[in-house]
Amino acid sequence: MSSFARWSTQATRPIAVNHQALFPSVTLSFNLAPGVALSEAVAAIDRAVAVLHVPGGLRASFQGNAQAFQSSLRSVPLLILAALAVIYIILGILYESFIHRLTILSTLPPQASVRCRSSGRPGRISTRSP
Repeated sequence: MSSFARWSTQATRPIAVNHQALFPSVTLSFNLAPGVALSEAVAAIDRAVAVLHVPGGLRASFQGNAQAFQSSLRSVPLLILAALAVIYIILGILYESFIHRLTILSTLPPQASVRCRSSGRPGRISTRSP
């Protein structure tokens, strides 16, 4: 073992200290296992940080794809409302009736729940035809 490894009790010092903003930082990287969604990995990491009971001065945040994923999730409710408003306006142009627009829009939530259930995985919408 001494031919490829060496044991020492001398203290080592880092050559450089990484910073994010003005704070010292440590970067932990991860790869996704095949078949695992980024949302599942982010949720698992958040649960692990919550279980660790980290000190108040320690702050965990995502960078790269995980950060872009989290920021894109914040805009989803606004995009859904905008899409529903556009659909409502187009239906108003087509049917010129308040009741017909609401009747058609009221069928959207049941259709979405059927699609989620038919995909076999909660929270995912299947693109396969039933």
